[in-house]
Amino acid sequence: MQGVEKIAAATSYAHLAELLHKLHFSPAGAQSIAVADSMGLWHIFPGKAVAAEKKGFKPIGKASRIAFTGSLSADALSNWKIILPWLNVKLEALDLKERLGRLHLISAAESKLASGAQKKTQQKMRREFEEKIQFFNRYAHDLKTPLSMLTIPVENLILNDGSVPAKIRLQLEKIKTAIYTVLRTVGYSLDAARLMTAKRATILTPYDFSLFVRHVVEVYAIVFESYGIRLETEIQAEIVAEIDAIQMEKVLNNLLNNAVKHNLPGGTTKVILAANRKQITLTVEDGGLGVALDMPPKHTGQGVNPWVFSSHGFGLEIVRALMRQNRGKIKILTDTVKGTTAIITLPARPELAESIRSMRQHNFYFTMHEVELLASERTTLSRRRNPRSSS
Repeated sequence: MQGVEKIAAATSYAHLAELLHKLHFSPAGAQSIAVADSMGLWHIFPGKAVAAEKKGFKPIGKASRIAFTGSLSADALSNWKIILPWLNVKLEALDLKERLGRLHLISAAESKLASGAQKKTQQKMRREFEEKIQFFNRYAHDLKTPLSMLTIPVENLILNDGSVPAKIRLQLEKIKTAIYTVLRTVGYSLDAARLMTAKRATILTPYDFSLFVRHVVEVYAIVFESYGIRLETEIQAEIVAEIDAIQMEKVLNNLLNNAVKHNLPGGTTKVILAANRKQITLTVEDGGLGVALDMPPKHTGQGVNPWVFSSHGFGLEIVRALMRQNRGKIKILTDTVKGTTAIITLPARPELAESIRSMRQHNFYFTMHEVELLASERTTLSRRRNPRSSS
């Protein structure tokens, strides 16, 4: 049974033919051994040829998958017939291994084809998405330019033309407010398009963040006052942050806009800026009506300050994206009793204190634009509630 143990160690059909030749056939005069695999191909030893059919081979037993060339004695043939059942078991094991190997190859090929098709589909979807965003970006930009130009003659009529009757002036203010509202929506749309297509790279620059926040808050102070909301600040001095000034200005505008919209006359808004050596924390507490964060964007205008026009509600998602671009985070805590608290955090960079650039290099254009829009909305709503003031 020593030969049986060695045959059991065969790892392939060719290996089995080699073992059989060395163990049993050579001494008895056999020249070559052939073993048929599960597909009917013959593996021959000596020699590496694979033949589709036997040529000059004699089978051992009936319908055997073991064959030989040369001559064997009767005793040798008798011995082979004894171990033939063992060989059949080994052949079944090799057949199973071969089938599994073929299945693996087929599966790998199918997986590669599917992966290629999926990659092509993803590339196609990405191209279509980018084309849509680019079209959307161009469309929004084409809207912004003529709308911006419309505001100039309207403002001139309101402010400089004394011959315009009060009722017409009120209508012009409504038109101006509507234009600004559309411009704000277009601005958010352009921001979203730029974020999705990485159209504008984030440029992080060291800033005196204390002065940056204080400047924006001071511009908004007149808006809070006009809406009857008390604005309190606790701004720690000499906090250095590495930010993209345009993006962070838009973040602060959004937070302060929401603080106006979700508060009520007589309410209080607190802006608190503090830092340690690792983290900067800016908190805006409005103490107002709260925000329905789980509601769809189109419903977020419900229940806000009746003295402020409602908005589309997409600004917060843009703020989240902008904060990620600035390596920061935003967290919103809201309650219908306690109001809404927005908390943004940024990495502190005290080691960059000597690199702070002059605040004059940033003009706060977006802040002035937002404050002007809020003031225009306040005037229009005030006259809508008090028609006599427009006569």
